[in-house]
Amino acid sequence: MAADNDRTKHTSIEHVWQTALRFAETDSEVLSDLEKARRLNPSQVTDSDFLRQCAWSILGARRRNEILKSRWLAIEKAFFYWDVSKIVAQSASVQAEVLRVLNSPRKVKGILDIAELLNRQWPRMRREFLNRINLDEHGNPVVTDDLLKWLDQLPWVGRTLAAYIAKDLGVSSIKDDVWMRRLAMWLGYSPDAAGVWKMALDMQLLSNEKINVIDTVLWNWARRQQWLAPSSRRRRSR
Repeated sequence: MAADNDRTKHTSIEHVWQTALRFAETDSEVLSDLEKARRLNPSQVTDSDFLRQCAWSILGARRRNEILKSRWLAIEKAFFYWDVSKIVAQSASVQAEVLRVLNSPRKVKGILDIAELLNRQWPRMRREFLNRINLDEHGNPVVTDDLLKWLDQLPWVGRTLAAYIAKDLGVSSIKDDVWMRRLAMWLGYSPDAAGVWKMALDMQLLSNEKINVIDTVLWNWARRQQWLAPSSRRRRSR
């Protein structure tokens, strides 16, 4: 589905949700991400899963998604497909190999530091991760401020990336990045984390989907809308 550049069509959360969902269900790559988001279960997260999602978020920050995707298979190979013990045992060679693929030395060092932490403390970290998750009335795992603060302590993980990592580990969370903030503003919400969350919660009432699923649907659609690009600054009154 091509980007729909007629912004005047997208004037309600109902229309935006249905349009974004149709796009997700007709794009094979996005559909795969959507189905994965629906299946994710935080209680089944392994140390490899945790490290992979941290690396994806950290390396992807301030970098075009397409660039990271094009190099991801080589990055995974360089990181021994996220085998934490192997990464720690051969950290110097891992670092050198990853930097041949993507020149981000400080970020790669941060990921190696996380691997070292996981290798030493994964059982305790897993308990702390799970203990910081709440359940909603449907039994879905929901992000908490305590979880975000805990993830924020990891190297190169700020508040926004903490929400992103939580989402990709199966927790109901949404990354309030530039695309989500622009979409929230267009729909009349505040262009900040609170506005993005309010938008997502209102869409949850419409869809009965988990917040991490809503994030997957909205983000993949929003970033293809040219009218949400930086030059598009008009705000719809609500």
